[in-house]
Amino acid sequence: MPDRARLLWTVLAVATIALASAGAVAQANGNAIKAGVADRVQFHERDMFATDVSEATVVTIYLLPSIMGKVERKLRAELQPGARIVVHDFPFPDWRPEKTILVESLDKLGVSGFALSQLYLYRMPERR
Repeated sequence: MPDRARLLWTVLAVATIALASAGAVAQANGNAIKAGVADRVQFHERDMFATDVSEATVVTIYLLPSIMGKVERKLRAELQPGARIVVHDFPFPDWRPEKTILVESLDKLGVSGFALSQLYLYRMPERR
């Protein structure tokens, strides 16, 4: 999907995930079965902007800054009040997070040279 962004959507009620390969999707679904949560989470490869996420209760995102504004607008338009969003390293441009934490990620060290990741927690506000 060269013209379409890929995104990790993890949702407790409905889960849609856009991964880099069918193998990654199969592995994620297998891990959900092993963890006993397959009745609450599913993984798929999909275009994130064509996927309805209105039933999502939790969304996790790890994307580059250039696409975050468009993702923010989609989530604000579709998610229900109270839905939680966790963003990894690159925050939304116009939405202030409820909480920000630093976590150590030694797996990241070999790839980026950094062992810390910043996580941003957002909660979908009530509609006005």
